[in-house]
Amino acid sequence: MSDLHIFTKEEKDACLPIIDYLIYCSNVVRSEGILALENRFETHKNFFLRLLLQQITDGVYPELVKSMATTLIDAENHVGTALLERRIIADGVTMIQAGENPRIIEIKLLCHLGEDYLLERGIANPSYKPPLITFENLLNEAPLQECIFFDNIIQIINNRDLQCVLQFTDPEDIVIALNGCGRIAAKKIGDNLTERLQTRIAGDLKYNEPPELSSILKSQDKISNAMRRMSESGEIVSPTKFFVNAGLHLL
Repeated sequence: MSDLHIFTKEEKDACLPIIDYLIYCSNVVRSEGILALENRFETHKNFFLRLLLQQITDGVYPELVKSMATTLIDAENHVGTALLERRIIADGVTMIQAGENPRIIEIKLLCHLGEDYLLERGIANPSYKPPLITFENLLNEAPLQECIFFDNIIQIINNRDLQCVLQFTDPEDIVIALNGCGRIAAKKIGDNLTERLQTRIAGDLKYNEPPELSSILKSQDKISNAMRRMSESGEIVSPTKFFVNAGLHLL
């Protein structure tokens, strides 16, 4: 890995999605633990990435994971983007396993690409102004399919009640349910999440495979039934009849 290789701008640009994915993984691990990566990377097209992430979720010793990565890189005569990408993945996975801060991981991985890429991300660049990123913009990258009954209930419930319901909802169910939301309902859900949860969920929508319709309906049922129970107990003020009128068949 110590051989000198000169990479073109096109080869470096092609590695940016992998860096973003590794930063996403590091944020997941930092907030939920390393086991939270399970089931998130299984469908990723990059074999080398899947292999190393599988090792760290399986609890393989860091020294062995690093040795495995180095051996595989040295064993194959990759050049260009493939070589650079593997070096980045090896570094990133090693740092994720060590529990490094996601921002530090980002800086280290961008060092593979050079000074210009660090400056573009605002690192040691006092004139940098970060782009405006909203949950809605991130959500627009996800292939959502609309389930009109759930959309109706989300549009009817007031923001305070929605925040109360989402606070006690498993984030995994929110992610899955959002795959069956129209844009208006999805934006309303996003507006009532914390910034950290918005970022996490937007990442899951972007990188995870779309769920089956049966899974979407199951998660939406969990949320809608939680609304009904909280309405009946007086925890939220939206009347149960609103949910029934929205067309939902609540259990």
